[in-house]
Amino acid sequence: MKKASFMVSTLTRANPSSKPESKTAFQEIAKLLKGALGLKVNIVGHTDNVGGIDSNMKLSQARADSVVKELSSKYGIDLKKTEGLWCGTIGPRRIE
Repeated sequence: MKKASFMVSTLTRANPSSKPESKTAFQEIAKLLKGALGLKVNIVGHTDNVGGIDSNMKLSQARADSVVKELSSKYGIDLKKTEGLWCGTIGPRRIE
């Protein structure tokens, strides 16, 4: 099984929308999904370890969901090809 990883950064804790500099990552993900008919990807939302578990789980879910939504609305990716997952501080991208 081949694996690929892309990083999509979000604006702030209060606004889980993607940053403009993540456009290249979105284009690469869309290209990959459009080129591989049977491929399905998991979109995983992460947070740092600042804040409580509940708020970080909600934030990581919002981040994953916003990426799935953007792939569908801006890049025409079928929602059946993506699944939003979240892990909050259980799988942080960095520790602060």
